[in-house]
Amino acid sequence: MDKVRYIKILVLSLVSCSLAAGASADEQDFGLNVGVAVSKKFGKRFEIGLEEEMRTKENSRQLDRLATGLDASFQLVPKIVKVGVGYTFIADYDEIEGFSWRHRLVGQVSAKHKIHRLEMSLRGRYQLTYKDESVKSFKWNPKSYLRGKFELSYKLPKIPLTPFASAEVFYQLNNYKGNTIDNVRYEAGGEYKFNKKNSVSLSFRYDDEMNVAEPLDGFKLCAGYQYKF
Repeated sequence: MDKVRYIKILVLSLVSCSLAAGASADEQDFGLNVGVAVSKKFGKRFEIGLEEEMRTKENSRQLDRLATGLDASFQLVPKIVKVGVGYTFIADYDEIEGFSWRHRLVGQVSAKHKIHRLEMSLRGRYQLTYKDESVKSFKWNPKSYLRGKFELSYKLPKIPLTPFASAEVFYQLNNYKGNTIDNVRYEAGGEYKFNKKNSVSLSFRYDDEMNVAEPLDGFKLCAGYQYKF
């Protein structure tokens, strides 16, 4: 099977899933996530990155958010264990209230293990998000989360395409009503590398909200481009 056929199968599968999500719009929402990221390595262990992201909602008819993120990471154990910190400026959009601002700080540690072409990775992330209260006040601000993510990926032979699948759990840390898991995120897709510097990814994401007053399951078609110096 040549590379063109692999890509066609991946795209058709993701589009089929997105159409199925749109058909159930009465109970669930669908949107797009589009991102562009650049990163630069300094030596073999230190790396910094910058990412721009746009999200849509309401069956992709309305802007959801714009975000700019800056991060830095360091390889504690080369090719196995990595630690990192990051900051993201988020502009959330609401059709009634307009834009509101959020500031997010992140600290994380990740580990991965390869078995031939199969790679397993585990990531733990602490996330603190502060909402700007210049327009209105919030009962829960800032919001603090612990996120755990497990991912499997497989590098296909004779083609620079790597399918992947992941699951991520969001656990509240400072909810004044009591802490609980309020979201489980599932994602599946693939990354295609043109060369060592340029790659694109396409995936389908599903957010399963729970333990909240009005849970809304969110479907996202995600597309990204990454450039490495």
